[in-house]
Amino acid sequence: MLGVGGSAFSVPFLTHRGVNIHTAVVVSIAIAITVAVLGTITFMLTGIYAVGLPRWSTGFIYWPAWFGLVIGGVLIAPIGARISHLISPERLKFFFGLFLIVIAVKMLV
Repeated sequence: MLGVGGSAFSVPFLTHRGVNIHTAVVVSIAIAITVAVLGTITFMLTGIYAVGLPRWSTGFIYWPAWFGLVIGGVLIAPIGARISHLISPERLKFFFGLFLIVIAVKMLV
């Protein structure tokens, strides 16, 4: 998986509909958080009776990795927000489009 989630679809859709790029990114993050919470609950419930899972797991969620990802995201998100507000909306759209092209090529190769 490449980690782009719904942002690859929601940000271009919203900006095409006239939503400011910064607002589109915030909406995309809200969607991603909702999907992440629902996905975590689903993986916890579907793996609750699985055998042979490592210690510190609930279902298919391995809590040390989960906490590492959450802490990393919480620490890095404010930096990303500051950087995005330093960049003009046009350049932010350009860089996001470039990112999507790189991801598309990576998926094809």
